[in-house]
Amino acid sequence: MLDINVINLSREGATPHLVLGAVPADVHFPPLTADFGRGAVTQMTPEGVDNQVDFWLPLFPTENERREDRTLDVVAKLRPGVTVEQAQAEMDVVSRAVAAEFPVTNRNWNAHVVPLRSHILGRTRRVVLWLSLATVLVLVIACGNVSTLLLSGGLARQHEIMVRAALGASRVRIARQFLIESLVIALAAAGLGLYVASLGIRLLARWFPPDIPLVRAAGVNGFVLASAVLIAVVAASLSGVVPAWMATAQEATATLNVRRQGAGRRYDRAVSVLVAAQAALTIVLLVSTGLLFTSAAHLLKVEPGFVSRNILTMTISLPINKFEFRHNVIFCRDVMNAVKTNAVVTDAAVIQGVPMRPGGFPTTFIAEGTPSSDVADRPVTGQRVVSGDYFRVMQIPLLEGRSFDERDSIGELGRPQIVIVNHALAARFWPGQSAIGRRLKFGPGWFPVGGVVGDVRYDGLDMPPDFEVYLPYGVFPQSAITLLMKTSADPATIIDDVRARIMRIDREAFVTDVRTMDELIGDSLSSRWLATVLLAVCATIGLLLALSGIYSIVTQAVVQQQFEIGVRLALGATPRAVVRLMRRRSVIPVAAGAAVGLVVMMATARLLSAMLFETGPLDPMTFIGATILFVLVALIAASVPARRATKVDPLVALRCE
Repeated sequence: MLDINVINLSREGATPHLVLGAVPADVHFPPLTADFGRGAVTQMTPEGVDNQVDFWLPLFPTENERREDRTLDVVAKLRPGVTVEQAQAEMDVVSRAVAAEFPVTNRNWNAHVVPLRSHILGRTRRVVLWLSLATVLVLVIACGNVSTLLLSGGLARQHEIMVRAALGASRVRIARQFLIESLVIALAAAGLGLYVASLGIRLLARWFPPDIPLVRAAGVNGFVLASAVLIAVVAASLSGVVPAWMATAQEATATLNVRRQGAGRRYDRAVSVLVAAQAALTIVLLVSTGLLFTSAAHLLKVEPGFVSRNILTMTISLPINKFEFRHNVIFCRDVMNAVKTNAVVTDAAVIQGVPMRPGGFPTTFIAEGTPSSDVADRPVTGQRVVSGDYFRVMQIPLLEGRSFDERDSIGELGRPQIVIVNHALAARFWPGQSAIGRRLKFGPGWFPVGGVVGDVRYDGLDMPPDFEVYLPYGVFPQSAITLLMKTSADPATIIDDVRARIMRIDREAFVTDVRTMDELIGDSLSSRWLATVLLAVCATIGLLLALSGIYSIVTQAVVQQQFEIGVRLALGATPRAVVRLMRRRSVIPVAAGAAVGLVVMMATARLLSAMLFETGPLDPMTFIGATILFVLVALIAASVPARRATKVDPLVALRCE
């Protein structure tokens, strides 16, 4: 037995390393927890963890490596012409061969081949894809809106077009004029959009989630410029082709004698179709946004299993040195004692695997009283190394037994006197029974359960609690560990002081990823909130465009039917009846478009299910709420120009006709 309270180890400093080379460009990875022993160290920023690797170290093999340890990823370069599917088929063969040779540890295990780009994007890939789709829908709505405006302008210019056709202008020439006009509008809009995008990226980049790779390096480059020009040309073609075709649909000899009302009927049908399409796409965006907001509301009600208020966290790494890891136990103890003397710090603890950050060590285990099985069939639990004060600092309830204390920091390295399990593990393997005194087998032997604590959502609020086993840091020292401090005031006020105290204990300590626990929770939800907010912006833009289309169709109806309105008013029609007549002009296309949009959303809503939390993709309240919102604002948009119809003077309207 080794008492760490009396041991006194000196340190000669970090093991020196010889620089063997330098890579020609910066290397970026997803955010990593700094650990000198894992082979790479990342550059840190005041906002948290950057994804730029500063230097690499060799992966040090350990003496007790086991075949069931699965903590590393393998990166492979595919040969030219080899697809991911072919690589997966090859790895399936390798996995079966390994499982046949080592059935105890590798049965039912397989290698999953994933493109590195997809691995880096992770869960944000769905967010990016869905937002890209929303952007396309807004672009289509905008094209439909511009087409509607061009159609309205084409109707007003019908006489001009008739005269030009009568003087010999060909349909191609007239259509080309409409397309050029729409192209000029599109290119001007593209230039303005690029400027706004460039400005917005610079202003908003710091607010983007850290798990979106290289987002802070994004900008308007040559590819973006070329893409914007191409999109502008395509959009101009889409929005201008219908007005161009409609404008040249009649023969010149016939159109000179056609009344404007007759020519307007063709425009009415085309505008109605465009407005219906805009309504359908807007409903899709509104329902999608509503589903994400409903999901976010449910997520905010989730209890993480701990109290996050006024908790400051920072990761501390120590270089690999010539002494055993026992020194790190003393270092952690000294750091906790040092920070507790700060007047603002009320308590302190350490953990390997802080909530809302990657961490912990997964391992298979056997629970006492359950049938023994091969390693390949055993359940998996997370292992987290903690100090005895961790549960008190985080206010994680102790449900049964005791927490760790000083006696648990004494003993043989890697062999704890007791372990603590969470409620999920105890309830699964010993339902209705006390877990105290029961044993778990993992690693070198059986270990008794000394306590049961509440469940914590370590992987995020949207992930259910998993099995967890807590180990005492005294016999499981780590080279990188997270310090947690409970404060009586704003945690940000003590960061500099805590850093200085750590440096006085060990000047080679590497302090990184300084965040409050509230910030860690916010970071874990940032991708969801980004998707929700940006989709809401897209839905708002789409709604405004659709409303302008509705406004346009009613305004056009008022202009076209001015004579009819004058006759109705002269014969005693009430203003309310006139408003109802004009508003009816937009009811059919809006209702048809809304119905189509709801059907499309019902058919495709399951594509959004991966981004939802405790919310069904066909949530009826969301569908109903989005539809009611759209109908109400559509009626308002139609009522404004419809009320103008009541201001028509019957005598003036009849005289003009």
